[in-house]
Amino acid sequence: MVEKQIEEFLSRLLEEEFSDLFLVDLAIKGNRGNQKVSVLIDGEPFVDIDQCASVSRKLGVFLDDGDLIKGKYHLEVSSPGIDTPLKFQRQYKKNIGRRVRVELVDGNVLEGKLESSDNKKIRIMEEGKKEKFEYSFKKIKRTNVLVSFS
Repeated sequence: MVEKQIEEFLSRLLEEEFSDLFLVDLAIKGNRGNQKVSVLIDGEPFVDIDQCASVSRKLGVFLDDGDLIKGKYHLEVSSPGIDTPLKFQRQYKKNIGRRVRVELVDGNVLEGKLESSDNKKIRIMEEGKKEKFEYSFKKIKRTNVLVSFS
């Protein structure tokens, strides 16, 4: 219930004041009186620390004014880290051209350059191959962007 209220608030806030940002994940963990509210936001083309701080301040006011979290809580608003899998179509689109690691539901794992993405599938140029391969989102278990230092 609290998660739903927070999610609705964030959806309105991001739509009205930060239209280039979107909610990736929301989690409330811990025990009553000592909880952690973790919010992951992403953006096109990216999200910066000032945007995270601004969203955090506004969300903190909302939580405090509504007394939604009883007792002490810790609020953390950040962008997804490199270990956070891609979750939404918008994230795939913004990472076109980057190297990704894709785990398929059948257990196969592949790495390659993300060539394109639409609502149903992604296209990847797998490393060591000369052709592009398409994978439907139904067949994808997890996709992570790979860090490139070159």
